[in-house]
Amino acid sequence: MIIRGLKFVPDDTMLNFIGVRFVAFALSALIVLGSIGTMATQGLNFGIDFSGGTLIEIRTTDIPDISDLRAELNDLDLGNVSIQEFGQPNDLLIRLPQQRAGDGQDVSDVQNAAIQTVRETLDGKFAETGIDYRRVEYVGPQVGEELKQAGLISMIAALIGILIYVTFRFEWQFGVASIVALAHDAIATLGLFAITQMEFNLSTVAALLMI
Repeated sequence: MIIRGLKFVPDDTMLNFIGVRFVAFALSALIVLGSIGTMATQGLNFGIDFSGGTLIEIRTTDIPDISDLRAELNDLDLGNVSIQEFGQPNDLLIRLPQQRAGDGQDVSDVQNAAIQTVRETLDGKFAETGIDYRRVEYVGPQVGEELKQAGLISMIAALIGILIYVTFRFEWQFGVASIVALAHDAIATLGLFAITQMEFNLSTVAALLMI
């Protein structure tokens, strides 16, 4: 490769990729097995899209103290309430986990009561400066389960579609090899999410489909 008269790679360069194939196979097997084991034991940190819960987007006049607000909302005993900036420093995204309903209680009623509690706390917190509720989205647990199934089906369908196309266009050996390579990358990515416990949501599924 020559760029503007500079040669970075000598003409007689030889890299023995095939010679280290068994090392690469062992490393890939270790990554795949480790990812599967981590997902089986630790699991994925499913976001509201899959586990159910409420997403509240707010805009405040002044830049709020996120750590102080997070501590105040978590004191409401509503589970692990997460807060993050969403665009501007005064735009916040509040994630409220799915609330457990007791005997004779409706899940939606319990969740609505939790939302109302959070709103009252926020209204009191920003009573002087004001607060704007941009959106409040609720995802029920049943919808979350349906999204899990739809995400899994979409990934399997994508793999099968690629297998059929490559087999028809080239040879079946190439189709199988491409599916194994894609499955390897997808499983490794899922393992990374299981190890780091980063939130797994619909955007993650879209990223996996792109991989």
